[in-house]
Amino acid sequence: MPSPSSSLATLRPDLTGSLEEFDLAMDRLGFVGLRVAPAFDAGKSTGTFGRIPVEQLLQSRDTERAPGSGYARSNFTFTTDSYTTTEHGAEESVDDNEAQNYKDYFDAEVIAKERAFDAILRNHEQRVANLVFNSTTWTGSAL
Repeated sequence: MPSPSSSLATLRPDLTGSLEEFDLAMDRLGFVGLRVAPAFDAGKSTGTFGRIPVEQLLQSRDTERAPGSGYARSNFTFTTDSYTTTEHGAEESVDDNEAQNYKDYFDAEVIAKERAFDAILRNHEQRVANLVFNSTTWTGSAL
């Protein structure tokens, strides 16, 4: 719920609306979490999936073919893995009366949407950073 931090006695008609002290949308341009660990629709909150190990994907193979013969064939193996999801969200309440009272300063619904959206993305960014910089998760021994 928005509330003024000081008196609202003097309106400046030459300034349309309010100026934000900090641009949330511009700040989010520097986020990398969704590129490092993209969110996707899993369909179910828990499940299993097939995982092809990197060694199987990067196998060195002979690709030369002699006239009249076939190409070298190969195969690969995979393992199964599982996942569990967690739900994340944020809410911002906007009272219709207060939105009307402060409409000369800002659109309360737009600000509420930006704040909720930013909370979700900023928390995702922090979770990804915690995973990426976790030395027990990424030991370097996997490669």
